[in-house]
Amino acid sequence: MSIQVSYGANYSYGSLNDFFTYASEFFTDTTYDESIGSFAGTENPDPIVDLGFWGSFGTFSGTQFVQEGTSSDGSLGFIIQAADGSYLDYTFFSSPSHTIYGEIASISFGYGITQDANGEYSFTDELVSFDGLDTIGLNAGIDASGNVIDRTTGDNTTHNIVDGLKDAEFDYFTTLLSGNGIDLTLNDTGAASFASLDTIGVSSFVEYELVA
Repeated sequence: MSIQVSYGANYSYGSLNDFFTYASEFFTDTTYDESIGSFAGTENPDPIVDLGFWGSFGTFSGTQFVQEGTSSDGSLGFIIQAADGSYLDYTFFSSPSHTIYGEIASISFGYGITQDANGEYSFTDELVSFDGLDTIGLNAGIDASGNVIDRTTGDNTTHNIVDGLKDAEFDYFTTLLSGNGIDLTLNDTGAASFASLDTIGVSSFVEYELVA
């Protein structure tokens, strides 16, 4: 399978490299004591890592992870969506600490996160979406024995993606795109066609903290 890239009606950048340069202006290097994003959607009823006592400090699981950053141009957000039947989970202080895991299906960027009558969130103006990330053999942050891969090993693909995006360090994600046939020097579509996007909903929006 492959990654597909779709573009919204208001996407106006000369290349994907240009877009990521623009997007990097909205996010900064953050640490666990800064509220930088939110889990959204249904919580994982059976996470691999039991947070125990630490689970009482907030919501550390969901079918989506959402972050919105600001710059002099306003605000820009991204939505990371878990694959069907999967969740995105954060270990907090449980071992391996401050590690995020779960299978990612897509990542989208856009303006204006709003809530609908059903409590779901979406972009009012979605710019670009990268789909099919669950088809290219990423490890979801879980090893062959079913254990969460510690972020410090550098081998947890889910943590590397999320941690990089939240800190405006897009190199890991862009290298992944390039390695899977996406030409960043133009507005490549992969296996998709150039078209307007439908918004992607997010069913809840809860602030949380994530370590760098």
